[in-house]
Amino acid sequence: ITGYVSKWQQGLGAIQELTSQKYLNNIVKYTATIDDEKNILKELKKAIEIALEHPRGPVHIGLPLDIQRLEYTGDQVDVVQPRKIQSDYESLNKAIDLINNSRDGLVIVGGGCRNLDEKIKKLEEKLNWRLVTTASAKGIIEEDYRLNMGNFGFPGTDLANKIIKDQNFDCVLVLGS
Repeated sequence: ITGYVSKWQQGLGAIQELTSQKYLNNIVKYTATIDDEKNILKELKKAIEIALEHPRGPVHIGLPLDIQRLEYTGDQVDVVQPRKIQSDYESLNKAIDLINNSRDGLVIVGGGCRNLDEKIKKLEEKLNWRLVTTASAKGIIEEDYRLNMGNFGFPGTDLANKIIKDQNFDCVLVLGS
């Protein structure tokens, strides 16, 4: 929760009026600026629920100073409970079958795989698929690991970019991205 310019000052050019949502949008799961005090609880509840959903992550609420100064006179606030994730075992079993029956697959490792390098390599040894990493996953898997083709994308290696561009894989398994 961050402070924000009072509603009556918005649009007058205050430095604190930098559009935080614009900058935070790419690094948080949810961001909103409260423009009506009637929406505070609804927005806070929504932000907390989103933060607690898997994968968990940061959220942001901008609260104008004049709204912060108001006294709350509403009902008791309910505690937010995280939503339960419903497992879809049928789809999971289909995915397992697809992975097990694929001869030529690719594993893409993203930044959400930090500290999982040994588990990923164990999976890789079973699958024997090539592996590429996203920019945020650079360094998770050692560069000299035999199945690691490197980072792909703008800051990527020529080999990883060529594999992504030229190959037609039976299956692509994306982890942590």
